Amino acid sequence: MFKLCYIKLDKINCKLDLLKDYENISPELTVENFEALHAAYLEVLSNTDNHSEYDYFRLLLDLNSDGNKLPLKEKIKYYGHMFLLFAITLMLYLMPIIIFILMSRGAK
Repeated sequence: MFKLCYIKLDKINCKLDLLKDYENISPELTVENFEALHAAYLEVLSNTDNHSEYDYFRLLLDLNSDGNKLPLKEKIKYYGHMFLLFAITLMLYLMPIIIFILMSRGAK
């Protein structure tokens, strides 16, 4: 399933490259084709288990400069998840050091 996702995304990318190369297409048709490819891209992402809800939020945050706005509730949810992930990772790295310090003080 994961490999199939990348094959589908690569096909969409190739179609986007072809769309950029066409000079004789009207702007309306170009926009329609782009919107269809964007919808296909989102469909592939939503049907693939590898992408989490937070991957989608990150994508929306990256596109924020293009005018797409992520609601405040979703931003809080995303940054809360990222903080929790950071805190757990930090704790896992610091725990052996703390245990070593406590064990060495208890051995004296």
